[in-house]
Amino acid sequence: MTANSLIAYSFGLFFFVIKEVLNKAALAAKKTKITFKIAIISLFINLIFNIVFSKYYGYVGIAASTSLSILINTIILLYILDKQKVLSNIKDLIFVSLMYFFH
Repeated sequence: MTANSLIAYSFGLFFFVIKEVLNKAALAAKKTKITFKIAIISLFINLIFNIVFSKYYGYVGIAASTSLSILINTIILLYILDKQKVLSNIKDLIFVSLMYFFH
């Protein structure tokens, strides 16, 4: 029973790590408003996905919707930080994320 929800959560784990690295990069660049706005957007996306997915998939849907909202949060944050030239090298970011993930 809980194995299915853990599997659904595990899909978002890598993106959670990348999101955390991106958040730290944004905070180091003093872009706190960006991280706050994206977190609020992600909160509402997660809320909507939780309501929709829980009707069809139950507790596994809630876990899957959380993973999906983390993925969307990561994509938005990566796009905006790259657009504002906060990220100098995306390859380094991915390397640091992998090191953080497997640590």
